[in-house]
Amino acid sequence: MFSLWSNNKKQRTISRINFVYIEDDSYTYTGKPFEPNVIVVDVEGNRRFEGKDFNVEYKNNVNIGSGKIIVRATGNYSFYEELTFSIITPYVPAPSKISTSLYGYDDIKVSWSKVADADGYYVYYKKSSSSKWSGPKYTTSTSYKLSGLSDGAKYYVQVYSCFKDNLGKINRARSYRTSSGIYTLKKLNNPSVRKYSKNYIKISWNNISGESGYQIARSTKKSSGFKVIKSTNYKYKSTKIKTTRNRTYYYKVRAYKVVGKTKIYGPWSNVKSYKLK
Repeated sequence: MFSLWSNNKKQRTISRINFVYIEDDSYTYTGKPFEPNVIVVDVEGNRRFEGKDFNVEYKNNVNIGSGKIIVRATGNYSFYEELTFSIITPYVPAPSKISTSLYGYDDIKVSWSKVADADGYYVYYKKSSSSKWSGPKYTTSTSYKLSGLSDGAKYYVQVYSCFKDNLGKINRARSYRTSSGIYTLKKLNNPSVRKYSKNYIKISWNNISGESGYQIARSTKKSSGFKVIKSTNYKYKSTKIKTTRNRTYYYKVRAYKVVGKTKIYGPWSNVKSYKLK
């Protein structure tokens, strides 16, 4: 394919040059220098020869980016051309599997399968409500922990394979794998407490996405002495609790998520007081 045409205004020759080009202007990075073959043809259709009619100099012809070829005429010809070509990212497979799990209520652990040709991995993440990916986070491991995320948000994670070039620079490959969505746990809104019957109160809360269940804690003090008195699964957003009449109790609720054999707890809600009369 034709890359560049010569500037005929600079020619003062016995025979004019018609065009200068390279046959291929795109190459995949290998770590070795590329020296594309330069073809020079005069107006009579005759091909001219490197070393006799022109010289070639290559620049930036190893690493990913734009390479340059400088062509200078010799002998009976007078022309100068700068041709460019691209060195593109090689194909490195993406991880075949990727999984995410909570390891804290607002922390996500992402794991993936090892890629034999990868020198490392870039991890990106974003909320489902956002179009912008955050990152990258680089690691040579096959897992990474994302900490301090937003509470009660759905996240997606992408993992790219990476490779090092001759300069030691980490480059992102073209292939990647995206996880399914995962929710962080959030702090519940203030629970509501009301009379249910003579000896029972009813405590209610708003369900949140991604939870496995809820815990209710109670104390006779506002800021200390709380004990978990009941647990419910994710299907419930209220429960009744037996209590002593004419005594003020303080209540709070939190969500939890079961990951494997571990329960991960969200933050407690604000405290709500109630006296059953």
